[in-house]
Amino acid sequence: MATPIAIMVTLAPEQLDALADRIVDRLVASQPTEDTCDQDTLPPCLHRKRYLEAVRRGEIPAAKVHRRVICKKVDLDAWIARHAVRVVDETPDDGIEHDLAVCGLKLRK
Repeated sequence: MATPIAIMVTLAPEQLDALADRIVDRLVASQPTEDTCDQDTLPPCLHRKRYLEAVRRGEIPAAKVHRRVICKKVDLDAWIARHAVRVVDETPDDGIEHDLAVCGLKLRK
């Protein structure tokens, strides 16, 4: 493992301000916008690990920016829609009449 090197630099106040501005610009550029999201700003229905696996497999187009994996929200929404699960009504079972009614049928008496 390489030994880290320490460097001391003396900057004039205007140089320090310019350096600080560049650091802020770089940090802001790496943040997700309202049109994008990353592994830290996902909708609650999607776990971070599942998102990263889908990106790794190429199912969601994304780009890695520093430590963030950023994608467009429209691409993520489309992927979620393709993997949507039908919600089953969990009301108590009312017997055969209820099951038939769900199918649009009636029991003859």
